[in-house]
Amino acid sequence: ANADHVFPGGSDAYPLDRVGTRGRALRGVVRDTPPFVIIDYSRSGNERFSGISIDLISNISKYLNFTYELEVVDADFYAIAELLANDRFDFAIDWITSTASRLDYVQFSTSYYDLGLVFVTKTV
Repeated sequence: ANADHVFPGGSDAYPLDRVGTRGRALRGVVRDTPPFVIIDYSRSGNERFSGISIDLISNISKYLNFTYELEVVDADFYAIAELLANDRFDFAIDWITSTASRLDYVQFSTSYYDLGLVFVTKTV
């Protein structure tokens, strides 16, 4: 058992019903959404990516043995979903909320970040 990797259902084994990525070169679409995706543009015009989601995809790619390249877009959810549906990209990294209606367009990973935002008031 590998306690460093836990998959849906609490399993430590890679889900066999998932599309194989081993050895593949994938294309991802991103938007500048700090702290999840931070895009730093150099003087030469090249993008440098960092952030929570970038660290995550980097580690996932090493574990599942695939490579990837990222392209920046300025688009809303539905435009990104269309890019995925038309096979222009394999995945998207963005500040996207999983909803029932959106499942008609794309598949979502298990949520990996819960904000848990609340209002706080004094006690009465």
